[in-house]
Amino acid sequence: MAAMPDNNQHRLYEVATVLAESPNPDAKKGLITLLDKLCKGELNSHGDLPRVIARASKDAGPVWDEVKRRCKSPQSPIERNVLLQILSETAMATRVAGRVSVVETYEAAICVCELMNDEFPIGYPDEYLIEEAATVHVPTEGNAYYLKPRDATEIKKRLAEIAYADVKRRTSALHLLGVIRKCRLEHGWPANEPLHPDIQLLKKLAEPWELM
Repeated sequence: MAAMPDNNQHRLYEVATVLAESPNPDAKKGLITLLDKLCKGELNSHGDLPRVIARASKDAGPVWDEVKRRCKSPQSPIERNVLLQILSETAMATRVAGRVSVVETYEAAICVCELMNDEFPIGYPDEYLIEEAATVHVPTEGNAYYLKPRDATEIKKRLAEIAYADVKRRTSALHLLGVIRKCRLEHGWPANEPLHPDIQLLKKLAEPWELM
């Protein structure tokens, strides 16, 4: 089905905004329906609609649950790009607003791990979400902040598992492990994060394990 003409996008944005702000549980079902149409390519993903869905996802309710479910098995490149856009939009919005949100936790980074595929190049949104999970923004004076390391053991463990077992996603997994390593070189190492997240996996490796 062809994407909806742009002259309907503003109306959809208004509808989605009302649904996102409504306390009625049925409103979330409406947002999930819009998410489904975005993922199928029936709606234009280049407008404001993904941003509204991202805003609704931050409360860790049914919309966020649906985003996580879809990240585990995206059915098309369109769906993958829509999901990554929603994850990125929410993380960036919460960072600008200074809020602590579920998308800044392991769940969003794990979603990136499930979405990645060597058929698609790793881009800024993927790296951004991994960096957000591996560091903490500590505010100082005014709008300034500095970064300190945050334990990313479970993310590294999942990436190592993928790199070992899934040849179709190995390059992407190693790339994101490299992103975490770069964070450690620049901002230090968390006290409770081991050098390697899965000692048992090391016994199975035949190649150097500096990243894995």
